[in-house]
Amino acid sequence: MKKMLTSCLLAVSALLPLNATAAGQLINGQIVSYIGTGWGAEGFYIQTVANNTVGNCGPRFFMELTHPMKSEMLSILLSAYHSGEKVDLYVDGCLNSDAILKAVAIVK
Repeated sequence: MKKMLTSCLLAVSALLPLNATAAGQLINGQIVSYIGTGWGAEGFYIQTVANNTVGNCGPRFFMELTHPMKSEMLSILLSAYHSGEKVDLYVDGCLNSDAILKAVAIVK
């Protein structure tokens, strides 16, 4: 049983790099134009006015439901959306074609 589980984990981990970008990147001074949930309750999707692409990802950003700071990040994003203030977005990796959002800061 352990051997089968190990084999399955190795097989899955071999597929993971297909959706990853090289390293984390900070994207400064973005204006949030869209915040929405996925149709399958998989997370939140964020888009900015500039429609940036990051490596092979973009222009949307994806915030995972399992992110430990999900509520705080969503609060910052909603505040920036309603006030029109800019945000800095730190992304690391891709999921499908969306950049994975890891951190957010509001900028004045």
